[in-house]
Amino acid sequence: MKNRSTSFSTLALALAALTVLAPMNAAHSAPADNEPVAFVRFLHALSLGTKVDVTVDGDKILNDVEFGAITKYIRVRSGYRSIHITTNNPTRTLLLTSRNFRQNDFYTLSPYGTPTRLRFLADNDSTGTPAFGRAQLTAYHLSPGLSPFDVVAYLPGGRIQPLIRNVRYGQSRRANVPATAMTVRLVRNGRILKTLPGVHPREGRKYAAYAFGRPARNFRFMMDVTASQ
Repeated sequence: MKNRSTSFSTLALALAALTVLAPMNAAHSAPADNEPVAFVRFLHALSLGTKVDVTVDGDKILNDVEFGAITKYIRVRSGYRSIHITTNNPTRTLLLTSRNFRQNDFYTLSPYGTPTRLRFLADNDSTGTPAFGRAQLTAYHLSPGLSPFDVVAYLPGGRIQPLIRNVRYGQSRRANVPATAMTVRLVRNGRILKTLPGVHPREGRKYAAYAFGRPARNFRFMMDVTASQ
């Protein structure tokens, strides 16, 4: 598995204060080498005080996922799969659903919102291709109670460039962005809510920015490489 931090190593320092480390994968029966597979990762964006476990087709693939953690991609069998997300100690079902995973595609799964108004993101990270000489950024609004926001880049020389505008709750928006060093800021009505310094998207790579948690309680803004091992 390639080290994603080589794509924007300075971003890792910015994320250290914003996210917890992803947990170790649970012991599970990995697909055989000759089986068709997809690649799935998990973001715990649900405003909840407990860790969660993730089961696919009855096989626990992740254990003790803390709020704010995003895992590495895990190989799962492609096709229609059942997904069961439960709280950890005591065990309580939060979500039981199913999704179709296309062979060789990459997906991000994420419960978000609140336990009483839970929503579920199952996005195919393999869709879309960056324009020549650019990187691609997708911004996700997963924060209940937060008004629509913009994503803005502060570039060398003092230039300010809007990247993505007017992302509403439950939506995502995608744009090609400069492949250069920048500071990324989450902005709402001209007010800076969160800042990610030291970001350096690489040409031809795809990234995702996630805003989640409750604005007045546990609000987070993080960014990571997508569709890459």
